[in-house]
Amino acid sequence: AELRSAGVDARPGADLDEESLLSGIDLVVASPGVPPSRGVLVAAVASGRPVWGEPELAYRLAEGRTRFVGVTGTNGKTSTSELIAACLGVPAAGNIGTPLVSLLAGPEPPPLVVAELSSFQLHFTDALSTQVGVLLNLAPDHLDWHATAQAYADDKARVWARQPHDGVAVVNRDDEQAVAVAARRPPAGQLVRFTLGAPEPDEVGVTDGVITARLSGRDLEIAATDQLAVSGPHHLANACAAAAAALCAGAAPADVTRAITAFRPGPHRLELVATLDEVDWVDDSKATNPHAAAAALAAYRSVVWIAGGLDKGLDFAPLAPLVAERARAVITIGATGPDIAELARSAGVRVVEAGTIDVAVPAAAELARPGDTVLLAPACASMDQFTDYVARGQAFRSCVEHLRRPQPTERV
Repeated sequence: AELRSAGVDARPGADLDEESLLSGIDLVVASPGVPPSRGVLVAAVASGRPVWGEPELAYRLAEGRTRFVGVTGTNGKTSTSELIAACLGVPAAGNIGTPLVSLLAGPEPPPLVVAELSSFQLHFTDALSTQVGVLLNLAPDHLDWHATAQAYADDKARVWARQPHDGVAVVNRDDEQAVAVAARRPPAGQLVRFTLGAPEPDEVGVTDGVITARLSGRDLEIAATDQLAVSGPHHLANACAAAAAALCAGAAPADVTRAITAFRPGPHRLELVATLDEVDWVDDSKATNPHAAAAALAAYRSVVWIAGGLDKGLDFAPLAPLVAERARAVITIGATGPDIAELARSAGVRVVEAGTIDVAVPAAAELARPGDTVLLAPACASMDQFTDYVARGQAFRSCVEHLRRPQPTERV
């Protein structure tokens, strides 16, 4: 109704007549949530009309006045994009929350921007070119949108598909799938890798507890790993990726050191929300796939794991060894709760099928022991019970806060 009052012909998607809708239309711009299998997009492609995503539109509106550092991967995109932007002192936009068009459509767009790019957004790109394109990791995700893991991987590789010969692709040496994508769809420019091991030339890695960059014939010590404000291998990998990308984009080493040691991830990303009776309560609602949940589980020794949500066609089976090793109990919620419960039982772990967050949190409080971490890392999307992962994380926090409050004493 709001769009119609502004003079826009707005129609419900269920009522579309593609033929009449596309009559007289030169260009289709697709919201990233709309899969390419939807009728209007299929019809547009079949008719030869260009279909762009919002980042492609923004890139063209900038008319070459803005260089892009593009960041993609299954997990860690937002934190790494924020890290790179802090290293360079430039804005971050895209899938991170701020639309790229809001930065680039004006008369004076910024000369450099860090763009977090999802596979959805990359699918409908054509001209978009990154000066530095980062692939953090790759594991099956969003198969309900892409249909196959191969299609998902191919869209991720588009982050450097139009890169100039003087561009740089930054790839995770430790991730077999990311390395395979770079080999199958090689970038036109330089390949720089990052690793949690000792770096070789053209790599950023860790030597004797120090993040070290071996780039352009120089060896630079960036920061000691114990200087980082966030622990865990996943964050360390993000820091190495950010250092590589920022240095390749022209950041001063001192600025990279300052940003990496000061950085703290945003809410709902391994966020410690409370410590109650020597039990840590951690919100990783952003862990919307098994790959992210695995990284979260690996960060703690003894876990009461809260998991479940909307199924995206993903396989939870690879989590079984880690669940058996790290989880003392598993509490399930949401539509995929029964599947995750079955996996946990097969791993010999105690299970409570809570169904909802408000039941799961008190159940976790009963099971947790001093030294445990109660970890919300759902391994699923949130839209079966919540509007998004933020609402899910806030519900978790609210329930944990309720545990803090003294309960009323029942009168006899």
